[in-house]
Amino acid sequence: MGRALEWWKSRIRQASEFTARCLDGRLVPYDDEALFDLSFNENPLRASPAALREMARLLPYVHRYPNVSSPRLTAALAARYSIPESCIVVGAGVTQLCSHIGYALLPPDGNVVLSQGALFSYFFTDSLFGTGPRVVPLLGDLRQDVPGFLRAMDEQTRLLFIASPNNPTGLEIGEQELRVALETITPETVLALDQAYIHYREAYTDDRWPIAEAASRPNLIILRTFSKIHGLAGMRVGFAVCAPPLAERIRTVQRHMDPSTVTLLSEGGAMAALSDQEHFDQSRQHVLRERAEALAALRRHGIACTESQANFLFVNVGNCEDEILKTSRQGGFLV
Repeated sequence: MGRALEWWKSRIRQASEFTARCLDGRLVPYDDEALFDLSFNENPLRASPAALREMARLLPYVHRYPNVSSPRLTAALAARYSIPESCIVVGAGVTQLCSHIGYALLPPDGNVVLSQGALFSYFFTDSLFGTGPRVVPLLGDLRQDVPGFLRAMDEQTRLLFIASPNNPTGLEIGEQELRVALETITPETVLALDQAYIHYREAYTDDRWPIAEAASRPNLIILRTFSKIHGLAGMRVGFAVCAPPLAERIRTVQRHMDPSTVTLLSEGGAMAALSDQEHFDQSRQHVLRERAEALAALRRHGIACTESQANFLFVNVGNCEDEILKTSRQGGFLV
């Protein structure tokens, strides 16, 4: 592991220099220290320039409340994916959308099925009303166990959360496996498919599947975010796509709990980012290039890591965890 540690230290030095350039020499304060938290999987190229310009234009109007349900962003998303506006629910990030989905769908005796190591938002959703999550272990190759999900369900299961590509492994589930899950689950169970990292897939050509299918299926919700490739993590904006009756149930929860979930600046920034193809392409190519280089270097040093399809790597560091954490922190990073 000695050579691997030296490689990691060199990469940390390079990353420190890159971050300093990106942030004009200023690192993000974190607990009174100048640390950049890599664990958030943010966009290293920052936000879409078009989004920044639009949000700056909207600054004089922040004295006004935002429109309920973000109608302009809803219309822009509907036009992009060629689906009715009634199929779209905009929210303050996937985390908030997950909680609203939980309020809308989970009865007092319902349960949630999810994967080992899944996003905390899924666990939080179950804690709202669920009777305790049914956690399915990862397979030996760290992939999610789709047959295991189906075996874990019972008549009280109301939500199945699947992330593809998955966080934290970066591994994706194939379209055929997802279709099997959709065809197997009961009509009372909703599959919530989180695709926050879909744009970083090696084989990515289009992000429209399975948007159209979600718009017509009664038990499928697609979750997307503007936090990753669009670089708007600090603005808290995401959206869900599902059949109109399901979308209306979620919107009803929003109207009672958070009638204006997305701010004026967030909506404007998201709309502008949606049209900023240059920033999208640059962000995607940057990750693909850096991911391939890091993956190859780690494997040259005998370090096992997953074939990530996201903007991060899942690495087995063996007994070097403390040294890596220390080196990273000294370089200004949390990992």
